[in-house]
Amino acid sequence: MTDFEKLVDRYIAVWNETDAESRSAQIRSLWTEDGEHVFPQAALRGYEAIEAVVTEVYEQFVTKGFKFRVGANGKPDVNNNSVRFTWEMVPAAGGDEVSMGGVDFIIVDEDGRIRYDYQFFDILPA
Repeated sequence: MTDFEKLVDRYIAVWNETDAESRSAQIRSLWTEDGEHVFPQAALRGYEAIEAVVTEVYEQFVTKGFKFRVGANGKPDVNNNSVRFTWEMVPAAGGDEVSMGGVDFIIVDEDGRIRYDYQFFDILPA
């Protein structure tokens, strides 16, 4: 049985990870080899594609003073082998001003690794 709260925490941590090697290793431990990350702009498959977008987001936002966190509504919503949760991007230095946010819907395989990750944006940066 997958511990979805831990999975969501690990997922959020990947987007904030400062060390490129650690980020890569975390992606490989979270997703299946042919895992997909689907968002409005693209559908990506495999470790390298997912790592590229996570690194791009890291460089675009985290290095500029933001961090990602689980959304203010808190606990993930679990349904069998899937989980839905909200996330937010806020200033890393503190404060609760949400600059970007959305919902992820993740489906895991029998080993509890991400097979499909569908990301929706509710708040986009200005």
